[in-house]
Amino acid sequence: GRIPVIGIAGDQQPTRLAQLVAWLVHLSGRRTGLACQDGLFMNQHRVEAKDARNFESSERLLINRALDAAVIETSALHILDEGLAYDRCKVGIVTNMPETDPLLIDKHDIRTPDNMRTVIRTQVDVVLPEGAAVLNADEPVVAGLADLCDGEVILYARDHDNAILGPAFIWRDLQHVSVLVYDAEIIRDTLMKRDGMTAEEAREYIEFNIEGAYLGPHSPVLVWSQDLWDE
Repeated sequence: GRIPVIGIAGDQQPTRLAQLVAWLVHLSGRRTGLACQDGLFMNQHRVEAKDARNFESSERLLINRALDAAVIETSALHILDEGLAYDRCKVGIVTNMPETDPLLIDKHDIRTPDNMRTVIRTQVDVVLPEGAAVLNADEPVVAGLADLCDGEVILYARDHDNAILGPAFIWRDLQHVSVLVYDAEIIRDTLMKRDGMTAEEAREYIEFNIEGAYLGPHSPVLVWSQDLWDE
């Protein structure tokens, strides 16, 4: 049968993230395989020290009956060169939208951000209906991949994670969708402390740059206390 697969794409510390996710899955009691830039691991033991972000290494995890789950790191180049070793995954994580480089341009003519999006979206396209995509909301182009996901979507943001109140299901754009709910007052306080904004400047920033930045039906929801606007 199919074992749960967690796929990770992007070039913003994907190897460290893959190792952390594999460790967490291991702690849940599953015998976990990991294929990442640092090597190939099976149940916490490294069996190969070379870069394992390739089709063959991933396939070794998927056909190994001694494993209960697999965490697989990939990159734009590996997707274009070989594709993914799995057709569907339980969780697809996109850390960021990478920039192109001379090798991608020469081999695959990936020259523009739109070209790169068509590659990285693959990680979201393969998420199962009962699975989830985890997307970096700090980058609107990454958060915009939410509409391509067959499963649920979890958005995260580095700058304001401490303001997350939790997930919620809401009715938006004629569909029932999952969103993250943020405490707007914590975001305001962060902007004031970190960036030296006044309360009014922070409110205006949130109103125009966060609340006004629609990223599709899975856009985060900001909640204010009833008396905030009366200050």
